[in-house]
Amino acid sequence: MHLTRIARCSLIVLTGVLFVVLGGCAIGPEVRKEIQNVNDVSKNEVIVVGRIELVPPIGDDELRIESGGLDVMGWEDMVRDHAFLEFNSTPEPKDEFDKIWANPKLRETYFFSISKDTPYLVGGRVYLQHWFRNTGRMVWVGKHMEAEVELIERKVVFPIRYRLDVKPEDRAIYIGTLRFHRDEFGSVTKVELLDQYEQAMDDYRSRFGNGPRPRKALPASTGS
Repeated sequence: MHLTRIARCSLIVLTGVLFVVLGGCAIGPEVRKEIQNVNDVSKNEVIVVGRIELVPPIGDDELRIESGGLDVMGWEDMVRDHAFLEFNSTPEPKDEFDKIWANPKLRETYFFSISKDTPYLVGGRVYLQHWFRNTGRMVWVGKHMEAEVELIERKVVFPIRYRLDVKPEDRAIYIGTLRFHRDEFGSVTKVELLDQYEQAMDDYRSRFGNGPRPRKALPASTGS
């Protein structure tokens, strides 16, 4: 578990920062929403189809996701039982506030559109714990005294670098199931890339109908 002391900050300020980091705000990273209609995808974009799994799955006893305040932006639902996948135009991750995230639900087939200019899958994470603990102390924030809190965070970080095989004519591609095996400390010990194309196509037809099927394009690793 990673314990990070956030000194001289209030709960309100910290909650606001989290919303900026993970909420896809203009001054923070971009968080892509799942596609519901293929007509919403531009010619410069491609639908990416796949799945994320953790082994073992997250147990109820190890999961604690709390925003620390009024969750008006749905941050907890975005984080709980979901992954964050980072796409980029180069093989290296961007700074935290410049990232482009997809936010798939674990163990379900996902459908995200990305720019054809961002064909690299350069990492990801799943949060197991993200909550605030009051230290019992008061600190000055500007001209006011507010409660000091600690951020308690535990996450599984995906040590992956893949280049997606995106062709100019592609409307949708299938990139497989990424299955991450982890130890008791949350570190990834093994990564599997599985071909579950037919199962994914059943899910694709259920959402989009019987149009053209995504091209199978399992990605090639560029290292980690």
